[in-house]
Amino acid sequence: MNFSNEIFDALAPFEKYFETAVGADWCPYPGRDALALMHDALDTATGTKTRQDYTCGPCLLRLVKRVGRMYYADKTERTATAAETAPAPRKKTTTKPRKK
Repeated sequence: MNFSNEIFDALAPFEKYFETAVGADWCPYPGRDALALMHDALDTATGTKTRQDYTCGPCLLRLVKRVGRMYYADKTERTATAAETAPAPRKKTTTKPRKK
């Protein structure tokens, strides 16, 4: 997993931005606080310290796309892990009524 549970939950409200950035190659402006959160999450997940220009449109799109790809990879992995650890659903057994 790329992100800790805390960071993953903090990024969840921005999923619509990730969807448009990754899928359609554009993104509405999510706001400076959201971009700072994404930047910090990226630095934490990759273990690097990068500089971010918040006035460069293509740079911001690249940031949102990169975090979005990592977010969706994490989400897929978490879903698969949850499916593996969840107990199997019980099958309903039906009994046929006895004939007289």
